[in-house]
Amino acid sequence: MILKCPACRMRASADAWAAEVDVEAVLNICSELPTEISRRVLAYFGLFRPLSGIRPMAWSTTRTHAEALKALVEKNGIAWNRGAVHPNNPMAWAAAMDRALQNPTLDLPLKDHNWLRKVAYGISGEIDRNKEVLRIMSEQGVAYRGNTESIYHQTPICGACGIQADNIEKGKPCPFCGEAA
Repeated sequence: MILKCPACRMRASADAWAAEVDVEAVLNICSELPTEISRRVLAYFGLFRPLSGIRPMAWSTTRTHAEALKALVEKNGIAWNRGAVHPNNPMAWAAAMDRALQNPTLDLPLKDHNWLRKVAYGISGEIDRNKEVLRIMSEQGVAYRGNTESIYHQTPICGACGIQADNIEKGKPCPFCGEAA
């Protein structure tokens, strides 16, 4: 199979691309990440690319970023700024990547994953609070019909994964976990 580089339009066989050690390592790391993250990770790595557009990011640099991200995602918890450790949740990382990709004020190019870790930490805390709200509603016998409005914000919560986002619509699949909200 012949593949084309999206940046320079160079054509080479899939074997030629796979023969490059760093390319193979990056693709292996990306395939080992949870599905929610692996769908977004290559676009997220684009935020590390030099702004000039003239110089592409080296595969060895991408490999370093991929290894660092994998280490963060595989930890038992997410810590930030000496706060309480929140449970590590792939949905939090995926939502943080979505926010990074949609944030026009982000100081690019990114140097490390600290911004992502800070946002994932906050989202993980929101998920825990939202799941607790849903649990309390269930215990009190409050009828739960898909989405509910958070007690913290007037934003819908997915009943399956606990993510809170504007783009969650009642009766439609959650954009993060894919379950019907």
